[in-house]
Amino acid sequence: MSKVKYYKGYTYEEALTERKEIKEAIKALRTGQSYTIGSRSLTRVKLSELMEQLDFFNEIIDFFENGHTRPRIQRAIPQDF
Repeated sequence: MSKVKYYKGYTYEEALTERKEIKEAIKALRTGQSYTIGSRSLTRVKLSELMEQLDFFNEIIDFFENGHTRPRIQRAIPQDF
């Protein structure tokens, strides 16, 4: 694992916890987007927003587990001598 303690403001453990909660929220969406009981109602977040958050935390977890988020791109300028 990387020696960095925080990445994008989260520790490894916090990112794991957040990812777990997001996955639970995605499962909860299977029962319906919203419902009303009497005068009270509940509307859940959109699946697309949850998927964006899941990708965000997967990137953080990948950073801690693999030490990088994406390949580095380097630019070379060929010169004719």
